[in-house]
Amino acid sequence: MDCIVLAGGRAEHLWPLTKNCPKVLLKISGKPILSYILEKLVASAFIDRIFISIDNDKFNIFEKSFKEFNVTHSGKKIQLVNHNLFRGRPIGPYKKILEVIDRYKINNENLFVIAGDNILNFDLNDFYEFYKSHKKSCNAIYKNEKVFDPSKFGMATIDTDKNIINFEEKPKSKNFKKITNAFISTGCYIFINDDIILLNKYIKESNPDVLGQFLKFLHHKKRLKGYKFTDIWFDIGTRKNLLLANANAIKELNINKYPDIFIDEESHICHGNLISAGTELSKTIIDENVYIGNNCSIENSIINNSIIYDNCKIKNSKISNCVVGADSIIEANLDKLVIGIASSVLEGDDY
Repeated sequence: MDCIVLAGGRAEHLWPLTKNCPKVLLKISGKPILSYILEKLVASAFIDRIFISIDNDKFNIFEKSFKEFNVTHSGKKIQLVNHNLFRGRPIGPYKKILEVIDRYKINNENLFVIAGDNILNFDLNDFYEFYKSHKKSCNAIYKNEKVFDPSKFGMATIDTDKNIINFEEKPKSKNFKKITNAFISTGCYIFINDDIILLNKYIKESNPDVLGQFLKFLHHKKRLKGYKFTDIWFDIGTRKNLLLANANAIKELNINKYPDIFIDEESHICHGNLISAGTELSKTIIDENVYIGNNCSIENSIINNSIIYDNCKIKNSKISNCVVGADSIIEANLDKLVIGIASSVLEGDDY
């Protein structure tokens, strides 16, 4: 079975950081988001070719970054596929899927599709076995009360036979939270060939090119199954979720030694952080859940639950719950902010 990874889009909730850097190439715990997905895909026995669907204006960035991924391909072909913009904006996900199918002659086949901003740890081979036992299109659906805000996700309700019997895209009502058989629809799907043929018809009839809307179309035709999981899953669409995914990845690494950095006697690093080579710490406290990239310089500062990308210079600052783009200069107290690449933020600046 071939796989399409949807890795385009504008990611405007993470601007200005993602204005020039695609979201799926942002690093969590030192690795691009996309590399976590690729590792799972190449380790999955049922996956043959992997197509990474990207927007044409970001192709050069992907091509350069892709060469740096430390992913063992295991003999599987991984192909970047670029799509032209339409009136300066990315085309929708289903048009991209159909373009990949047409360009690479994926005919009369079932198809695995995953959104490139998903971090998940359930076994994809188990998902595939679920699909084989039902022989219908399937959506991986998730429930965890800590992140269960129905208004931010597509919501699927299932019956006892795991049929998706109701689907709503980002419902405003909080009633879904009270329904025991209601789950978040994640960006992870297996589509049977008959439904891909239906997708062609769906798009030609000018229906909305939105992931959830086609799922709603399928469930009305009683063609969609829900694969339940409760393991770790993050949809990296916001600063908060990016930081949660980063904290979880650091926790799994369980690193407490930093041999390739300089740290003076007045600095302290708490357990549960990742600090990359070449970074210098002076009179600084690194609290929990912090990733610091290569060659940063941090002086007289406190950093907590944040991501600081490469080559940043930080002085006399307290930074909490932030994501700071590479090559930035910070001398200010920051909380709950996304800072773009090569930014300068000084005390008193309006940011």
